[in-house]
This record gives sequence, structure tokens and C-alpha cells, in this order.
Amino acid sequence: MISSLLESPEIASNLYNNLVRRNSDNSETLRDICDGSMYKSLNISAFDFTCSFNTDGVSPFRSSNSSIWPLLASINELSYSIRRSNTFLIGLWFGTKKPDFETFLHPFIEMFNELSHNPLQWGYNGNKVSSLCYFPVFIADSVARCVVQGLTQFNGKYGCPWCLNKGETYWIDKERRRRKWVYKYKECILRTQENYLENLNCLCEKLQTPDFNQDGYMGIKSASQLLLITKFHIINGCVYDIMHSAYLGVVKMLTSLWFDACNHEKFWYIGKKIDQIDSVLKMCKVPYDYDRTVRSILQRNLWKATEWRTWVFIASTVLQGILPEVYRLHLLKLSNSLMLLSDENITQIDLSYCEDALSSFVKQTENLYGTEYCTFNLHILLHATTCVQNWGPLWSYSAFQFENYNGILNNLFNGSNHVVEQIKSRTLELMEIQRRGKQMFKNTIAQDFFRSMMWSKTFAKQSRKTSDDINFLGPFKKYSFSVEEQRKLHDLFGMLIAFGDSFRRCVVHGKVYSRSDQATAKRNNSVISTNDGKMWLIHKLIYIGLSGGKAVAIASRIRSQPSIVNSYLTVVSQIDDAWSFVNLNSICRQKFILVEVADNKFKYLIRIPNVVELE
Repeated sequence: MISSLLESPEIASNLYNNLVRRNSDNSETLRDICDGSMYKSLNISAFDFTCSFNTDGVSPFRSSNSSIWPLLASINELSYSIRRSNTFLIGLWFGTKKPDFETFLHPFIEMFNELSHNPLQWGYNGNKVSSLCYFPVFIADSVARCVVQGLTQFNGKYGCPWCLNKGETYWIDKERRRRKWVYKYKECILRTQENYLENLNCLCEKLQTPDFNQDGYMGIKSASQLLLITKFHIINGCVYDIMHSAYLGVVKMLTSLWFDACNHEKFWYIGKKIDQIDSVLKMCKVPYDYDRTVRSILQRNLWKATEWRTWVFIASTVLQGILPEVYRLHLLKLSNSLMLLSDENITQIDLSYCEDALSSFVKQTENLYGTEYCTFNLHILLHATTCVQNWGPLWSYSAFQFENYNGILNNLFNGSNHVVEQIKSRTLELMEIQRRGKQMFKNTIAQDFFRSMMWSKTFAKQSRKTSDDINFLGPFKKYSFSVEEQRKLHDLFGMLIAFGDSFRRCVVHGKVYSRSDQATAKRNNSVISTNDGKMWLIHKLIYIGLSGGKAVAIASRIRSQPSIVNSYLTVVSQIDDAWSFVNLNSICRQKFILVEVADNKFKYLIRIPNVVELE
């Protein structure tokens, strides 16, 4: 499968260039998996590369308890958009029960080790490359991870995969008929590979004694198959998954506490203010890159993980003056940390802040909401920062890319007979179509059209393109510059320019921007920031056909102040009536969520932590 991927010139080029860049990069800033301390400790050779792998259950039928468990992988050294779109299937389990992971994983672990000892041969631009491939990162939700890792379920003693917090029973009612397992905040010994193996040996010894009646020791129930993988760290190789643990876990839990009617007597309850909150949510505009817009709080039970992600980005702003301030500031510690740990550039200062903020958030939760909400998902927030230190930003190994593939799987079979065979055949057919398509189509427009057909994306033939790769899309009109505009353009480019082509949309640094008059009730792509720190609202996008093509925007300056407590929030004071020309080469790769206030006197702009996940 990997050899087939490397036959693609696009993938081979991206991998080769990223490996060369990796070998010369000594920066401490965390930008992707390759920057993490655990990755660097692998000490792999110059052209060796690594993969992440994942497994999770998918329910293909509503009227059946059958499930599909795909084993998926992606190459970590590829740029995120390419590795996400080239996630590949390496194994499949289908049945009415969860897989027997010892049986399921065994042949693939043998394959992983084969790839780590016998190099793959591939080439790029005439260069012959020999690479070993390692599998040091396992991504899964808490249910699958504990089974594969050989640990107790998260709702049992010592269920944390990263530390030895035992947890305790919490009785929900006085009659002691309902209980749950909670993890109070406390300093705990971290799990290591060494103490994992020591505890595993202790378990083996205890199982041989007749009076031992426990199903595990220090949370260990069995020897994990993962121990057999070359260069895999049984503790740190299992990563924190922000999608399941944070967005669908802690964020969803807090939101339920605020709005569920069963909490109507609690100090934090704001369920009676849903109409007020929804009126603000209706004025939240996300970029066109977002698959989903913001929906009503009343529909929160239908929200997908991406919507919970958007909600945690905007909640502290939307709930200002509604949620009691002590609870809102508590939420800010979570949202700031999740956004920082999901940024495209994370510094050691950022990690230090997040470590303190998340510790404070977890510690305060018991006092603010009660012991029963000291859940497993809350507890493992304490390990998120370490995971980022080890493997880079949370987006680089989140389950989002694999969940996307799980959705594709459901389209690879019809009916309920021979599901595995159907998926296997369709997968091989798609691989062959992609391989032939990349070889057959030489024209770039034909390649783009083929790619859009394969990935169900809208195809747009570019109308104009500058020499520095800025693309203008769709229909256009001739634009005559006024005398004042010609003077400003002369100051900008040093030449007299009288005419241009006016477009609705353009693509800069791989991101789409549009005029302000193209905004809808739910979407807006017209806010930009430039390298000098200024923010602008786009009114016109103009291509100038001189000297390889020039790209400019006619835009108004957005006057604003950054928030003191939220580094991603900007408070807008006014938008200038006067306009200026902005060279589109100077745009930063940033996108914003726009929050309008009812009286339209000012707005909030919330910078999305990374645009990588939007690609």
C-alpha cells in the first residue's frame, strides 16, 4: 500500500522535500508531528519515515449490531492535507462483537516490523531513495485504546493510560444505588515503559498464585501487542485525541450542565437564556472552509465533533454576561489551552501556560460543579500538554482524519452480504483509478477536475493566476481605476496601472477569500490580516495583468484591540470608511469567526487556531 502511494509524483515530491526539510530543522517551535520530542528520540535515518495508525468501530447498519473495525494509517511526514486525503486502509474486522485484538493486529504488527527492517525503494526527480518505515503513533478513542494497550477500562481502577491515578467510586445517591468512577485532581506517578513492564511481570506472578482474584494489576490486564512494534513506546506512543476526549467529552459535558433542565436549580444553569444565546449564534459567521455553520443550542444533541470544536472557540465570547463570570473564566482556561495546543506554531512558553491553565481548570472543576463531574475525560486533560511536547500540535494526530475515512467506508458497500469483500474490492478499484488518473492526465486543469471528481469537491477552472501562485476564480468584470486609485497603485507597485479584472473570489496560500458582498447570514470570507499585524475587510479583489500578474484587494482597515484574557479574540471598535489597496502577497494564512452584536455597533473576531484542518 505504501509503495503504491509513493508511485504518485505529488506524494513522492511532498515526502522527499519534507524529509530534507526535517533533517535541517533545529527549531524548538512545534509545527507538526516531526517536531515532537518523542519523534526526535526515534533517531531514524535521513530518509526513513513514520506512520500513525488507528482503529475504531463503525456501525454500518441501523437495524443490526454488526460493526466494522478498519485499521487505518497515514504517513506522518506528508503535509497534513496530503496525508489526510491519502489515509489508507490496511486491515478490516467485521462482526457482531469487538475484535479479538491479539488475533486482529498480529499479522499487521508483523508487517510493521517487516517495513522497519527491510527498506522500501522509491524515487523522486531522478533520486533513488531507500527508506525504512516505522509505526510509533497509535490513535484511538478511550474505549479502543485501553483494550489495545492492555489496560483497565477508563471507568475502572488505574484506568488512565498515562499515570497511576487510581480513581475512586462516587455514589450519586444517598441510598448508594447509583455510582460512577471519578478521578479527583491529585499529583500522580506517571506511567513509563519501565514501570509498565515491571507491573506486567508482577501481574504474571500474581496470576500464578491461587488467592489472586483481581482481573489486573495497577491497571494492566494483559500484555499488549503494541509492545512488539519496533520503536513503539507503550505509554507515549498512545496519544491524546482531542476530538473524542475534549470536544465530544469535556466540552459537551460542560454544555450539558449549563443547559439541561435537570440542573435548573444549579447556580451555573443558563437554560432559560437559550433564546438570547441563539440570537448571538445566528450572527456568528464562519469561513466558507467550514463544512458546518453554527446551529442553535436547542440542536446540540445533533452537533458533530466539528461543531463542538467551533463552540469551544466561541463559547466564552457568546456567553459573556450570561454564564456567571467565575464559570466563564473557568471555561476560558479550557478554550485558551485547546486553541493554543491546536495552533500551527506552539512555543515552549505556550506549553508552560497550558500546563498551568489545564491543571487549574481540572482542579477547579470539582469545586465549581461537584465531584461527580471529575470524569476520565476531564482527568486526561492533564496529559494533553505532554502529548503535544512529545508529538506536536493536537490537530496533527487527531481522530478527525480517520473519522473522515470511516464515512467513506460506508459508501464502499451495498446491502449486508459480503461486506468485507465489497470494501476490499472497491478500495483496490479506487486505488487503481487514482494511480491511472495521475499517470494519464498531464494537463493541470484536467488533473484538478479529476481530483474534484474523486473527492466530491466543486471544480472551479481558474480564470487568472499570478506568477506567485495567487488564483482568481469564477466570472469577472473589467475594472477601470480612478485617478486616485491609479495614484495609490503607483505608490504600491511603482507603475501606472489603468485597468484590471474584478473577481468575487481568490485563493491565497491555499485559502479562499471573497468580497464582503459575498457574505451570507452564516458565512464570511472577507476578513484578512496582513504581515504587519493589520486587519482588513475586503470590498474588491482585482487581478492586474502586468509583470506576471499582480493581485490586490480594495479593503477597509478594521480598527481593533486584542483581548487581554483571550489571545485569539479581537474586539473591533470600528471599520474605516476610507479604503486602501492591499497587496495579496502580504496576507497571513489566517481565518476568522465573525461574531456580530445585535446593535451592529461592534464585532468580535476570533482567529481560528490553525487553517490546516480546513484544507
